[in-house]
Amino acid sequence: MPDENRDVEKEAVKDLYLQRLQRQIARHMRYPSVSRRRGEEGEVRLSLGISADGSIEDIVLVSSSGVTRLDEAALQTLARVGRFEPLPVLLEMQRWQISVPVVFRLR
Repeated sequence: MPDENRDVEKEAVKDLYLQRLQRQIARHMRYPSVSRRRGEEGEVRLSLGISADGSIEDIVLVSSSGVTRLDEAALQTLARVGRFEPLPVLLEMQRWQISVPVVFRLR
């Protein structure tokens, strides 16, 4: 039973960490003005590694939005984030490889 509780706690910590990362990405996101004028929207999926100290490494485009400008803007967004908060000790990881969406939607 203690292992189950620890697993549940780890999953909750992972979810919270990913939510904070998504908020950080959203704060650094810049919608390309040309794409905004043209009404271009899309979702870019990026793979990245997060080191124990929060460094973001090895950013790779996994899935294109279909619009090169948006793909490049997503990559630039992660470059602007640069470093995130350190990985929680509870996760017991030196590096976490994840995939994140970067969504461009006009409102």
